Amino acid sequence: MIWSKVNLGNIFFEEKKFEQAREYFRNSLKLRIELGDMLGIAYSLLSVNSILEKENKSLNSAKILGIFKNIIDSIGLDEGNHEFNTSLCKAKNNYT
Repeated sequence: MIWSKVNLGNIFFEEKKFEQAREYFRNSLKLRIELGDMLGIAYSLLSVNSILEKENKSLNSAKILGIFKNIIDSIGLDEGNHEFNTSLCKAKNNYT
């Protein structure tokens, strides 16, 4: 169910329907929070951040990226970690 919401958010994002995309990304974030899925929460934050970047909301984007970095640090992933880099590159490629 979470991935369905993410996929729908991605479709809306590609269509530049950012409000609809934001809603799906937020819903997936809420579900991941309920499950305690820290890596999933980090990925969802990147999805929300992609919209903020498109909307030129750099202050909000910086806050989201700071939270993302804190989560990644707390679960033991760092910038030298393959999974971290793959995820970040994938997110950047999907949303730029």
